[in-house]
Amino acid sequence: SKAPQKVRVEMDKLFHDQALKLSQVMKRKAVFTKGYSTGATKKSIRTINYKDKVTVGPRTDYAPYLEHGTRHMEAQPFVRPALKEVEPDFKRELKKLLEKSLKQ
Repeated sequence: SKAPQKVRVEMDKLFHDQALKLSQVMKRKAVFTKGYSTGATKKSIRTINYKDKVTVGPRTDYAPYLEHGTRHMEAQPFVRPALKEVEPDFKRELKKLLEKSLKQ
């Protein structure tokens, strides 16, 4: 049956589309108002597809300090808020796809 392969293709597309959306939202939220900002972290946000894995996130070494803060710097989260914004739509689309695949 071609159904499992079709579902796999649709699943890959869903993950790719949602990763792209997450990347865009993360870039929109990567606005750092406290301290000096070069824009490097925002520009470093990438979506990387490798085999069965999609990774989205900033590539600067200091991005975790921006996200979580330090004892000298207040946190300026942008990764978690982006995830929170994108998650409901991703879950809804994934559920739809899984329900559709069960009917095939």
